[in-house]
Amino acid sequence: MLKPIIVNPLCISKKELIRLFLIEKPKEGVRILLEEFSGKYTMEQILLGVVTQEGEVGDYYKTQNKKDKTSTVIAEVINAIALAGFYFLESESSVCFEMKSNFKQKDLDSYRELIDNLESNTEIDFLIKDNKHAFKFQLKQYPEEYKEWSPEKVITYIENRILPKYNNDSNKDLIIVITIQPKQYSDVKESDLKVINDFLNTKWVGIKLAEINFIYNQNNEYIIWYQVFPKHGYYKIDLSKLFYYEVKKLP
Repeated sequence: MLKPIIVNPLCISKKELIRLFLIEKPKEGVRILLEEFSGKYTMEQILLGVVTQEGEVGDYYKTQNKKDKTSTVIAEVINAIALAGFYFLESESSVCFEMKSNFKQKDLDSYRELIDNLESNTEIDFLIKDNKHAFKFQLKQYPEEYKEWSPEKVITYIENRILPKYNNDSNKDLIIVITIQPKQYSDVKESDLKVINDFLNTKWVGIKLAEINFIYNQNNEYIIWYQVFPKHGYYKIDLSKLFYYEVKKLP
C-alpha cells in the first residue's frame, strides 16, 4: 500500500540540488574515469567518450552506470531539478522528498547521502514549491527498449497503467511525468505526442489529474518537456546551459 504524502519530508533548494548532483556527481564520475583511462587518453577524449557513449570510454561509462543500483533514483532527482526549472521560471523553488523514517533532518554532505535515505513506494515522488505555489509529481518511465513506441501503444499504456491507479478525486493536483528513454539519437515525433493530446482531450471529463506530461533527452542536446493533457505545449532546456535554466518554448 502506498504511504501518505511526505510523512518525513526533506525540502532542499534547487540551487543546492544543482550543487549536489550537477557539480559533485560528475566530478566523481570523471575521477573514476580518469583513474581508469588517464594513462591512455587525454581529458578531452575521455569527456568526448562520456558525451557520445561510444568507444572504450563510453562502453566503460555505460557499464558503470548499470552497476549503480541507485541510477533510477539519481535520474528521478535530476528530473526534479529540470521540472523545478520548467514550473518556476522566475522564482526560487525547493524540492521536497519523502525520507526514510530514521533520517534525521540536517545539512546534507553529499548526493549519495540524499539518495541513500530517500523513501521508496511513496504516493508521490517529489513536491516542488515556492512561496506561493506547490506541485506534486509522480514520475514514470516508458523505455523504448521494453515497449514499442507509437501513439496507440502510449495511449494504451496511459489507459491501463496510469489512469486506473492515479485518476481519482484525491489526485486532482497530481502531475504525471512520463520519462521517455529513446535509443541514442532516435527521435520522439512531436506529431505522435499531438495525437496523444487529441485523444486524451476527448476524455477530459473523465480525467481528474492536473497534468500528464512527457520528458525526454533529445540527442544529448536538450531536455524536452511535453504536455499532452490538458493542454498541448512543449519547452526545452539546453543541456549545455542547464545551470542557468534557459528554458525556451520550441518553435
